[in-house]
Parts: sequence; C-alpha cells; structure tokens
Amino acid sequence: MRTEFLRAATAVGHQTHPGTLSRALLGAYFDLTDEHGPIHARGVADAGRHLLAGTPIPAYQINTASLLRAALVEECGTGDPHDPTAVPPGARSARWTVLCDLIDEWPTLADTDRLRVAAVLSKLGCWQAVVRLVSPKLPVDQSDCAARLALLRCNALFKSADRDTAVTAFHQAQRIMASTAQHPGYPLDLRLSAAIGLVVHHAKSDKTLTVIDGWATTATQLLRRADRHTVAPVTASAYWRGVSFVPYLRHDFPRMQQMLGAAEDAARAALIDTGTDALLARENLHPLLETRARAWMGVGNAEAAEQYYRELVTHDPLDPKVHVRLGDFLLHQSRLDEARSAYEHAALLGAPYTSYAFTQAARCSLHLDEPERGIASLMHAVRIDARSITPLVELRRVAGPAGFSSVAAWAADRLDTLAQQAARPADHPPSRSTP
Repeated sequence: MRTEFLRAATAVGHQTHPGTLSRALLGAYFDLTDEHGPIHARGVADAGRHLLAGTPIPAYQINTASLLRAALVEECGTGDPHDPTAVPPGARSARWTVLCDLIDEWPTLADTDRLRVAAVLSKLGCWQAVVRLVSPKLPVDQSDCAARLALLRCNALFKSADRDTAVTAFHQAQRIMASTAQHPGYPLDLRLSAAIGLVVHHAKSDKTLTVIDGWATTATQLLRRADRHTVAPVTASAYWRGVSFVPYLRHDFPRMQQMLGAAEDAARAALIDTGTDALLARENLHPLLETRARAWMGVGNAEAAEQYYRELVTHDPLDPKVHVRLGDFLLHQSRLDEARSAYEHAALLGAPYTSYAFTQAARCSLHLDEPERGIASLMHAVRIDARSITPLVELRRVAGPAGFSSVAAWAADRLDTLAQQAARPADHPPSRSTP
C-alpha cells in the first residue's frame, strides 16, 4: 500500500505531504502581532495593537470562522484553540502577555476592559474562553458595554456549541439585539448595528417579512437621526447591505440591486475617505463584493458575478475563502480546469479551507478523467483533517477502479472507525470538510 500511496501522492507533481501557508499567513492568531496575511488576520493584529495601547477594539465586520482556530492548531501543531493562557510565558509576545494578564485579572476588571478582552478573544476564535469569562446573565438597563459583552457571549456560544445550544444562543442574541436597538440611552452606532443585525438574523432564519420590515424601518429611522455629515461610509455601506434583504425576500431584485449599489458606492467611498480607518474600509468591502457576486448569480448574470468574484480575489488574495468562492462559481459554470486551479491555490493558502479545497480540486480532476491526481488531492484532504468524511467516501468510491485497491480498503476501514467514534461525539470535534 505504501507504493500506491506514493504513486498517487506524486501524481500532482508535488511532495507526498504538501505544506500550507497557514502558519506564515495567520501568525497573528498565535501572537496578536503579525500583520501579514489576509484582511481578517490583519484585523487580529490590529486588535492586539489596540489591546496593548489600552484603546477600544474596533467593530470589525468579518466574523472569525467557527473552526478556524482549531484548524490552525491542528495544522500547525502548536497552541490551544480554547485557552490563550496555555502559551508558556516565555513564548508570549508583548500583546499576548497583556491579553493573558487581563484574563487572569478578569474578576477585578471594569466592563470596558472586559469588553476589550472579550472582543480580542472573539477575534482570535477562542469561543470557549469568551463563554467561560462573560457572565450569562442578560443585561437589563445596564451600560452599553454590558450589552456588547452579552452579544459577544451569544456569538461565542453559537460558534462553539452543539445544535440545541446554538439555537438557544441564536434566539437569545435576537432578544439582546432587540432590547439594544430600542434602548434610548445606548450610543446610536450600537443601536443601528443591532437593528441591522436583526434584519439579517431574521432574513437568514425565520424570514418573517413583517418582523424584518419593522427592524429595517427602525434602522432607517436611526440612520436618519444621525447627522448626515457624520455617518461614516462604512456604516452607510453596512446599512444598505443589511436592508437589501427586504427586497430580496420580496423578489424585488431591481430594488435589491439598487440598494447593493448604494452599499458598494459607500464601501468604495470609505476606501478614499481620510476619516475612515483604512483596514476597516478594506474589511467592509470584502463581504460586500461577495454579496454582490451572489446577488448577480441569483438573477442569472454569471458575467457580472464573475467580475465581483475576481475582484474579491484581487482585493484579499491571501484569504483562501475567496479562492474557494471563485472555485465554486467556476465549477458551477463547468469550467473544471479553472476551478481546480482556484481550489488548489486555496488549499495552499490553508486553514480553515484546506481539506475542503483539496476535496473540491479532486472532484474537478475526477471529472477531467485524471483519477491519480484526484486521488492524490483526496489523500491530502484526509491528511489535513483526519476526521473529514467526504474525501474518505470519495476515496472509497474511486480508488479501487483507478488501480489503488489498498487505498480504497484503507478509506473504508477509516470510515468504519469514524462511525464507531461517532458514538462518543464529545471526544471528537466536528469535521472541517465544508466551509
């Protein structure tokens, strides 16, 4: 079997175990300092800079992927996905040291400092640490810091919990956002953000138009209360992107595109606005480009969708997700060679899309009648994520007919083992085979 593994693995023209750039590109998740890598990683370093300076953590728009930190720890073989203080003191950067010191001092911290710590932990993807530290007690007429902390805890619970607990956290977050949006004493930006968040939450869950209309109206009223000259372009962009769900759900696609056009205009204005933080402006454009691409695909305009997917790749080229999104689009268009290239590039960039990208690249190769290259990609997917089911199923299906019977038998045995382990879910976290 060793010979078969080697023959299959070298079919792609790479070494048996190709490395990824995860550690090089996502160093900020280990030190809060490294400013290289994709936009979301630069946001982590920026959060570390604010933490060290003792200033408020900005409201970043890119939410850390649920399994990113666990994927990083597994790929890089270092750190702890749940506890930043597990890093030995001698291995901590100055920013990481401040974070650990504040975690140790949590019981005596003021709410403003607790909020900074919880925001950094959320940006790092240390969900269990946020749930452990932040009180589960819901804020009632407390400071806006308490409301922000409660929302961070709900998000962390949703990201880290099982299905039932996640649903509970989801509904709890809706209740907190509702009270926040309606609280007359809270800052306008927080109330507006909560109202927009409720539009999106309901649009993605129950799709109750009367409720969505109500929160969209609340968001519009809050925006109108603000001085037009002081509304940041990023805020305006987020508003238009959020309320565009209303015409989308009503199948009023021309109005939806008009609103997304306004969101895009504001997002591009933010890039050149001297009063807007450059990182926040670049971060805001990322989800907007993805939304525009999906919206054009939704109305059947593949040419326009491709334009936005390719701009997204240009805008944030070191983020594997953008290459995966382009690959998914190209695969949908049956452009298999181009799709495979996009997926293989995403796999090289790394976590948390490595296994999925290798699996999708394999599917392209199999459709292109290149089974050895496909089998090699599937093996790399399994190596990266040993609990990933999909590449094992594919290996079991295609390896035998391609002349790799031992590989097919190994995949079948591995699937049996995983099925037995499924009886002990607490010991075996979920797979990362799907982004």
